Order: sequence, then structure tokens, then C-alpha cells
Amino acid sequence: MLKKKRLKKRQTLQSKILLKILEGQDLLSPLFDWSYTGPKYFYEASLAKKQWNEMYEDDIERWKQNRVLKELRRKKWIEDRERGGEVIVKLNADAIISVLKDSIRNEETDLPDDGQCIVMFDFPNGATKARNYWRRFLCSADFRMIQLSVFATKKDVVEDTVALAHLLGIIDWVKVYIGKEALM
Repeated sequence: MLKKKRLKKRQTLQSKILLKILEGQDLLSPLFDWSYTGPKYFYEASLAKKQWNEMYEDDIERWKQNRVLKELRRKKWIEDRERGGEVIVKLNADAIISVLKDSIRNEETDLPDDGQCIVMFDFPNGATKARNYWRRFLCSADFRMIQLSVFATKKDVVEDTVALAHLLGIIDWVKVYIGKEALM
């Protein structure tokens, strides 16, 4: 139990650091731009050196964040290097997937006008692990199961869910809609 708590704290600190790096960056548009010819597995962000150093608030926070940054580098989720007066940060697709999952799970705003985000999927027979993984993720993100392959939530997570499906390589099998329940 104690190990799970530590793991959760570390994951939330990882998410905080990754979100600070991505703050003000446009993460989703390169995924939807079909003419994008950049690297497929890395997202590159450019931060001013001052902005990179301001990520640390106090000495205790600096120690924790250095430990987490070292762990992210060990996982090869992040690469950073200085060039001139700025820091170039490259994020691996796994880091972006982690950020998207956390943002979907932690989203609190609802869709306007009682709308719902509806996720439908149809995985081929050979992709049982991917199907089960996707179902477990949707359940952990507070989606409710309508049918075995149809889930819905009132949260505003449409763009993040599409981006996550795209990065996971399951976009051909997953469809995301915005709908409204009609009562008779």
C-alpha cells in the first residue's frame, strides 16, 4: 500500500513537470496536421533558460524535481540540451501519452448543454490485449460503459481522447463523438 502511494506521488510530480514543460506549447495541432513531417515519436519544445530555471520554486522542490527529471531521463522520456540562451526539450511519445492520460483522468469541466463524449471502438480479434487495455483506461478515466465497446462521459475530453488514440496507434479502431442523450 505504501509503495502504491509513493508511486502515485511520483507520477503526479512527473505529470506536473511535464505539464510545466508543455505549458503554453501547442501539443495537439501537429497530430492533426497531415502535412506534419517532423519526428513522429518526439515532441520538441523550446524554453528560455530563465523559464527553465524558474520551474523550481524552493530547495525542497528542486531536490524532488531533480530526482524526477533524472528518472525521466533514465526512462528516455525527456532529453534536454542548452543552445544559446534557451533550453531545447525533447519529449518522447510515452511522456506525452502519460500527460494525456493524466489530463483525461483529472479533467473536471463538463461539456456544455448536457453533452457527452462518446467513445466507440472495434478492435480486430487479434488485438485482445489492446482492447482490454483501452477498456481499463476508459473505466479508470470515469467513462461509464454503455455497451462493451461504447463508453460515455460528461467531461470535456474529446480532443485529448482523439490525440491519445492517435499516439497509441489505435485511431483506426476508435471513434470519438460528441452527443446528447435524447429522452422520450
